[in-house]
Amino acid sequence: MTEPVLCSSDMCAILVPPQDANVARQIAESNGVYDMSRRIAKHANDDPRLAIPITTGCKDNIPIGLQTYDLIEGVDLPHSASWISKQQSPYQVMVDSLINLVRRVRPTLSEKEIEHARRTISKHWEEHGDVILFPANSFNHPIWNDLGSCVWEVIVSNMNRFTRVAFQQAVNSNLMRTSSARLVYGDSGIVTHIDNGISYTYDITKLMFSRGNITEKIRVAAFNCDGEVVVDLFAGIGYFTLPYLVHARAQKVYACEWNPTAVEMLKHNLAANHVIDRCEIFTGDNRTFPLKGIADRINLGLIPTSRASWNVAVNTLNKEKGGWLHIHENVTCPDKDRKHAHSTAAQAVALDIKKLLRENAPSSCDWSVNVRHIEFVKSYAPRIHHLVFDVECRPPSSVSQLLKEVAADTIDITTKSHS
Repeated sequence: MTEPVLCSSDMCAILVPPQDANVARQIAESNGVYDMSRRIAKHANDDPRLAIPITTGCKDNIPIGLQTYDLIEGVDLPHSASWISKQQSPYQVMVDSLINLVRRVRPTLSEKEIEHARRTISKHWEEHGDVILFPANSFNHPIWNDLGSCVWEVIVSNMNRFTRVAFQQAVNSNLMRTSSARLVYGDSGIVTHIDNGISYTYDITKLMFSRGNITEKIRVAAFNCDGEVVVDLFAGIGYFTLPYLVHARAQKVYACEWNPTAVEMLKHNLAANHVIDRCEIFTGDNRTFPLKGIADRINLGLIPTSRASWNVAVNTLNKEKGGWLHIHENVTCPDKDRKHAHSTAAQAVALDIKKLLRENAPSSCDWSVNVRHIEFVKSYAPRIHHLVFDVECRPPSSVSQLLKEVAADTIDITTKSHS
């Protein structure tokens, strides 16, 4: 691997002991020579002194109160947060800082090559706590590899809320669908992220965390699950388990998860959000979940499909009063008439669930199965939509319920579809 290149610039600074930093800054400010576009930082790891940024035009006319300190040139201090917020977008700050780096350390590089390198700087990234997570195919110009860790140092120095850098990798095709994000700057992949007032801790190098599902987590949080028993068949680190417990007020959640790493994070997150006393974790394949007839609501949050677990889901429903299945599916939709594609998929889901209930229930018990709502979560890929089907399943415990089913024409579909 190429050795990191030391960063430098034309900036000037005064080196002062930490205990003198506030006074030195006040002197620089009162004399109009403090460089407010940069922030105070250590000059070097082996030097305890702090660098007070000053404007380059004053280096030959240092204020009297600062003349006893060392003046240095060519020091690279990070931009101040106030300067970033006033001047440029975070993306432009990153681009400008990186291109300046390239020009300093590779002065003979042609403008054409610099432009090629610039185009590989990603305009999009995810924020996971203090980790900035870039797409896997970004920064693929050879210059970024040649410059080594200095590239990531420039990014975290000039985008103040980040201290670590990682790259997305393809989700593993194993049954656990584990993530393999690659950490390139920083010592640990453990991060804590806050979603809708809920704290999630996870290791981005080992586990998935889909930021695109936030709308569905917020929707689940708005459910009224007071007094309900919920089974989350794909709990992970608590993506939906926690909203059911923290906001929807479920009486009890059974969380099924077979990835040992995710189970440990799930335990941590339940404790951190003070709901561990209302959750029981089932470790292993959810198709072997032993409890039957207990659930008022079942979450099946796996894409592209959770069909392999539909049978255990219908067996877990409360046999006396039924309940709800929230089924996540990827559905292929043409560019035209997406609403029709969503409704057709919903009808197929309802018929398949009704068939499973008929196979698992006494022949005299013909359940009512209605898709009450279709939730568009996100576009998973071109013409592929991640949908959630809210399926209400009820045993015919009264004539009125049977009449209600007939009036609803068997399948009642309310669709929230985004074009």
